[in-house]
Amino acid sequence: MIRSALKYIIETFEEFVELIGYLLPTGFRRKLRWLKEHVFSKLWFRGGLGILLVFFGIFMLLGSTIESNLVSKMSKDSYNQHIVTGKSHNKGMYDFSKVKAASPKNAVQARLSLPSDVVGKLSVPELGVKVSIYLGVSNANLNRGAGTMKPNQQMGQGNYTLAGHHMDNDDSLLFGPLARAKTGQVALLTDGKYVYTYRIISRKEVTKYAVNVLNDVRGKCLLTMITCAQGGKTRWCVTGTLVKTQRLTKHLQSIYFA
Repeated sequence: MIRSALKYIIETFEEFVELIGYLLPTGFRRKLRWLKEHVFSKLWFRGGLGILLVFFGIFMLLGSTIESNLVSKMSKDSYNQHIVTGKSHNKGMYDFSKVKAASPKNAVQARLSLPSDVVGKLSVPELGVKVSIYLGVSNANLNRGAGTMKPNQQMGQGNYTLAGHHMDNDDSLLFGPLARAKTGQVALLTDGKYVYTYRIISRKEVTKYAVNVLNDVRGKCLLTMITCAQGGKTRWCVTGTLVKTQRLTKHLQSIYFA
Protein backbone atom coordinates (compact mmCIF):
# COMPACT_ATOMS: atom_id res chain seq x y z
CA MET A 1 0.00 0.00 0.00
CA ILE A 2 2.74 2.45 1.05
CA ARG A 3 4.96 1.56 -1.90
CA SER A 4 2.01 2.00 -4.27
CA ALA A 5 1.32 5.43 -2.81
CA LEU A 6 4.97 6.44 -3.16
CA LYS A 7 5.04 5.18 -6.74
CA TYR A 8 2.00 7.31 -7.47
CA ILE A 9 3.78 10.35 -6.00
CA ILE A 10 6.78 9.80 -8.28
CA GLU A 11 4.57 9.33 -11.34
CA THR A 12 2.68 12.50 -10.46
CA PHE A 13 5.95 14.38 -10.09
CA GLU A 14 7.17 13.15 -13.47
CA GLU A 15 3.93 14.28 -15.10
CA PHE A 16 4.35 17.66 -13.44
CA VAL A 17 7.91 17.94 -14.77
CA GLU A 18 6.75 17.09 -18.28
CA LEU A 19 4.03 19.72 -18.05
CA ILE A 20 6.28 22.63 -17.17
CA GLY A 21 9.70 21.31 -18.19
CA TYR A 22 9.74 23.17 -21.50
CA LEU A 23 9.61 26.44 -19.56
CA LEU A 24 12.77 25.70 -17.58
CA PRO A 25 16.29 26.63 -18.69
CA THR A 26 18.08 23.88 -20.62
CA GLY A 27 20.45 23.20 -17.72
CA PHE A 28 17.59 22.46 -15.35
CA ARG A 29 15.90 20.16 -17.88
CA ARG A 30 19.12 18.13 -18.19
CA LYS A 31 19.38 17.85 -14.41
CA LEU A 32 15.79 16.66 -14.10
CA ARG A 33 16.28 14.01 -16.80
CA TRP A 34 19.46 12.79 -15.11
CA LEU A 35 17.74 12.58 -11.71
CA LYS A 36 14.84 10.70 -13.22
CA GLU A 37 17.07 8.15 -14.99
CA HIS A 38 19.86 7.67 -12.43
CA VAL A 39 18.51 8.61 -9.02
CA PHE A 40 14.78 7.89 -8.80
CA SER A 41 15.09 4.26 -9.95
CA LYS A 42 17.86 3.51 -7.41
CA LEU A 43 16.11 5.21 -4.53
CA TRP A 44 12.97 3.25 -5.31
CA PHE A 45 14.70 -0.01 -4.32
CA ARG A 46 16.38 1.55 -1.28
CA GLY A 47 13.17 2.77 0.32
CA GLY A 48 10.25 5.11 -0.13
CA LEU A 49 11.52 7.69 2.37
CA GLY A 50 14.48 8.56 0.16
CA ILE A 51 12.20 9.03 -2.82
CA LEU A 52 9.88 11.24 -0.84
CA LEU A 53 12.76 13.40 0.36
CA VAL A 54 14.13 13.75 -3.17
CA PHE A 55 10.68 14.66 -4.45
CA PHE A 56 10.16 17.48 -1.99
CA GLY A 57 13.79 18.57 -2.10
CA ILE A 58 13.74 19.06 -5.86
CA PHE A 59 10.41 20.84 -5.73
CA MET A 60 11.67 23.22 -3.03
CA LEU A 61 14.87 23.94 -4.99
CA LEU A 62 13.16 24.44 -8.33
CA GLY A 63 9.81 25.81 -7.19
CA SER A 64 10.73 29.47 -7.48
CA THR A 65 12.38 28.92 -10.88
CA ILE A 66 9.32 27.08 -12.16
CA GLU A 67 7.04 29.84 -10.92
CA SER A 68 9.12 32.67 -12.41
CA ASN A 69 9.39 31.01 -15.82
CA LEU A 70 5.70 30.16 -15.95
CA VAL A 71 4.55 33.64 -14.97
CA SER A 72 7.07 35.32 -17.29
CA LYS A 73 5.90 33.27 -20.27
CA MET A 74 2.19 33.72 -19.50
CA SER A 75 2.65 37.47 -19.05
CA LYS A 76 4.53 37.86 -22.34
CA ASP A 77 2.06 35.69 -24.24
CA SER A 78 -0.91 37.65 -22.88
CA TYR A 79 0.70 40.98 -23.79
CA ASN A 80 0.75 39.85 -27.42
CA GLN A 81 -2.98 39.14 -27.43
CA HIS A 82 -5.43 41.50 -29.08
CA ILE A 83 -7.52 43.78 -26.91
CA VAL A 84 -11.24 43.02 -26.92
CA THR A 85 -12.83 46.32 -27.87
CA GLY A 86 -16.46 46.99 -27.08
CA LYS A 87 -18.43 45.17 -24.40
CA SER A 88 -16.80 42.01 -23.06
CA HIS A 89 -18.94 38.93 -22.47
CA ASN A 90 -16.87 38.09 -19.38
CA LYS A 91 -18.04 39.86 -16.23
CA GLY A 92 -14.96 39.01 -14.16
CA MET A 93 -14.54 37.82 -10.56
CA TYR A 94 -14.32 40.51 -7.86
CA ASP A 95 -14.32 38.46 -4.65
CA PHE A 96 -11.04 39.54 -3.04
CA SER A 97 -11.30 36.73 -0.46
CA LYS A 98 -10.69 34.23 -3.28
CA VAL A 99 -7.46 35.87 -4.46
CA LYS A 100 -4.57 33.43 -4.04
CA ALA A 101 -1.02 34.46 -3.19
CA ALA A 102 1.61 33.90 -5.87
CA SER A 103 3.12 30.40 -5.66
CA PRO A 104 4.43 27.66 -7.99
CA LYS A 105 1.23 25.65 -7.48
CA ASN A 106 -1.01 28.60 -8.33
CA ALA A 107 1.11 29.46 -11.36
CA VAL A 108 0.64 25.94 -12.74
CA GLN A 109 -3.10 26.08 -12.02
CA ALA A 110 -3.30 29.43 -13.79
CA ARG A 111 -1.48 27.96 -16.79
CA LEU A 112 -4.23 25.35 -17.08
CA SER A 113 -7.06 27.88 -16.62
CA LEU A 114 -8.54 30.38 -19.05
CA PRO A 115 -8.31 34.07 -18.14
CA SER A 116 -11.03 36.60 -18.91
CA ASP A 117 -10.85 38.84 -21.98
CA VAL A 118 -7.91 41.22 -22.42
CA VAL A 119 -9.59 44.62 -22.14
CA GLY A 120 -6.47 46.78 -22.18
CA LYS A 121 -2.77 47.12 -21.56
CA LEU A 122 -0.65 48.96 -18.99
CA SER A 123 2.84 50.34 -19.51
CA VAL A 124 5.05 52.07 -16.94
CA PRO A 125 8.15 52.70 -19.09
CA GLU A 126 10.58 53.83 -16.37
CA LEU A 127 9.85 50.71 -14.31
CA GLY A 128 9.72 48.22 -17.17
CA VAL A 129 6.11 47.28 -16.43
CA LYS A 130 4.19 45.90 -19.43
CA VAL A 131 1.10 43.85 -18.60
CA SER A 132 -2.27 43.05 -20.06
CA ILE A 133 -5.41 44.12 -18.21
CA TYR A 134 -8.14 41.58 -17.49
CA LEU A 135 -11.61 41.86 -16.00
CA GLY A 136 -11.55 40.81 -12.35
CA VAL A 137 -9.02 39.32 -9.97
CA SER A 138 -9.14 35.60 -10.71
CA ASN A 139 -6.03 33.45 -10.26
CA ALA A 140 -5.75 32.98 -14.03
CA ASN A 141 -5.84 36.75 -14.57
CA LEU A 142 -3.36 37.80 -11.87
CA ASN A 143 -0.73 35.26 -12.92
CA ARG A 144 -0.77 36.75 -16.43
CA GLY A 145 -1.22 40.47 -15.86
CA ALA A 146 -3.32 43.01 -13.96
CA GLY A 147 -6.96 42.65 -12.96
CA THR A 148 -9.59 45.35 -12.63
CA MET A 149 -10.74 45.70 -9.02
CA LYS A 150 -14.21 47.09 -9.73
CA PRO A 151 -16.77 46.15 -12.41
CA ASN A 152 -17.78 48.52 -15.20
CA GLN A 153 -14.68 50.72 -14.99
CA GLN A 154 -13.79 53.09 -17.82
CA MET A 155 -10.25 54.21 -18.55
CA GLY A 156 -9.86 57.96 -18.19
CA GLN A 157 -12.87 58.21 -15.89
CA GLY A 158 -13.25 58.08 -12.11
CA ASN A 159 -10.70 56.00 -10.21
CA TYR A 160 -9.52 53.18 -12.50
CA THR A 161 -8.20 50.51 -10.12
CA LEU A 162 -5.91 47.59 -10.91
CA ALA A 163 -4.45 44.75 -8.85
CA GLY A 164 -1.32 42.77 -9.67
CA HIS A 165 0.96 40.21 -8.04
CA HIS A 166 4.34 41.04 -6.49
CA MET A 167 6.52 37.94 -6.91
CA ASP A 168 8.82 37.51 -3.91
CA ASN A 169 11.36 35.53 -5.93
CA ASP A 170 11.43 37.90 -8.93
CA ASP A 171 10.31 41.50 -8.42
CA SER A 172 10.81 42.32 -12.10
CA LEU A 173 7.59 40.50 -13.02
CA LEU A 174 4.01 41.78 -13.07
CA PHE A 175 3.50 44.56 -10.46
CA GLY A 176 6.74 43.93 -8.56
CA PRO A 177 8.51 47.04 -9.95
CA LEU A 178 5.76 49.29 -8.52
CA ALA A 179 7.51 49.04 -5.15
CA ARG A 180 10.10 51.40 -6.70
CA ALA A 181 7.60 53.83 -8.26
CA LYS A 182 8.38 57.53 -7.87
CA THR A 183 6.27 60.64 -8.21
CA GLY A 184 6.53 62.19 -11.66
CA GLN A 185 6.82 58.88 -13.51
CA VAL A 186 4.13 58.11 -16.08
CA ALA A 187 1.80 55.15 -16.46
CA LEU A 188 -0.07 54.60 -19.71
CA LEU A 189 -3.27 52.66 -20.33
CA THR A 190 -4.81 51.73 -23.64
CA ASP A 191 -8.18 50.20 -24.46
CA GLY A 192 -7.15 49.54 -28.06
CA LYS A 193 -8.52 52.87 -29.29
CA TYR A 194 -7.09 55.54 -27.00
CA VAL A 195 -4.05 56.05 -24.80
CA TYR A 196 -4.57 57.47 -21.31
CA THR A 197 -1.46 58.97 -19.73
CA TYR A 198 -1.31 59.28 -15.95
CA ARG A 199 1.39 60.96 -13.89
CA ILE A 200 2.20 59.18 -10.62
CA ILE A 201 1.49 61.45 -7.65
CA SER A 202 1.96 59.05 -4.73
CA ARG A 203 3.22 55.66 -3.59
CA LYS A 204 2.22 54.62 -0.10
CA GLU A 205 2.01 51.47 1.99
CA VAL A 206 -1.48 50.66 3.25
CA THR A 207 -3.17 47.82 5.11
CA LYS A 208 -5.02 45.15 3.16
CA TYR A 209 -8.23 46.55 4.62
CA ALA A 210 -7.78 50.04 3.12
CA VAL A 211 -10.50 49.60 0.50
CA ASN A 212 -11.17 53.34 0.58
CA VAL A 213 -8.27 53.84 -1.86
CA LEU A 214 -10.51 52.26 -4.53
CA ASN A 215 -13.19 54.92 -4.21
CA ASP A 216 -13.79 57.55 -6.88
CA VAL A 217 -12.77 61.11 -5.98
CA ARG A 218 -15.12 63.82 -7.20
CA GLY A 219 -13.64 65.91 -9.99
CA LYS A 220 -10.55 63.70 -10.43
CA CYS A 221 -9.55 61.05 -12.97
CA LEU A 222 -7.19 58.65 -11.23
CA LEU A 223 -5.33 55.40 -11.77
CA THR A 224 -4.75 53.28 -8.66
CA MET A 225 -2.46 50.24 -8.80
CA ILE A 226 -2.33 47.82 -5.87
CA THR A 227 0.22 45.09 -5.14
CA CYS A 228 1.53 43.20 -2.12
CA ALA A 229 4.24 44.48 0.22
CA GLN A 230 6.10 42.78 3.09
CA GLY A 231 5.21 39.30 1.94
CA GLY A 232 1.51 40.09 1.68
CA LYS A 233 1.07 41.70 5.10
CA THR A 234 0.47 45.15 3.60
CA ARG A 235 -0.09 46.66 0.15
CA TRP A 236 1.67 49.15 -2.07
CA CYS A 237 -0.79 51.70 -3.40
CA VAL A 238 0.49 53.69 -6.39
CA THR A 239 -1.76 56.50 -7.61
CA GLY A 240 -1.61 58.57 -10.77
CA THR A 241 -3.67 61.45 -12.13
CA LEU A 242 -4.80 61.73 -15.76
CA VAL A 243 -2.79 64.28 -17.75
CA LYS A 244 -3.51 63.35 -21.38
CA THR A 245 -5.85 61.35 -23.60
CA GLN A 246 -4.99 60.69 -27.25
CA ARG A 247 -5.78 58.26 -30.02
CA LEU A 248 -3.70 55.09 -30.18
CA THR A 249 -1.45 55.35 -33.22
CA LYS A 250 0.95 52.80 -34.68
CA HIS A 251 3.79 54.95 -33.36
CA LEU A 252 2.47 54.93 -29.77
CA GLN A 253 1.69 51.23 -30.09
CA SER A 254 5.27 50.44 -31.10
CA ILE A 255 6.79 52.54 -28.30
CA TYR A 256 4.66 51.56 -25.30
CA PHE A 257 2.50 48.54 -26.07
CA ALA A 258 4.55 46.22 -28.28
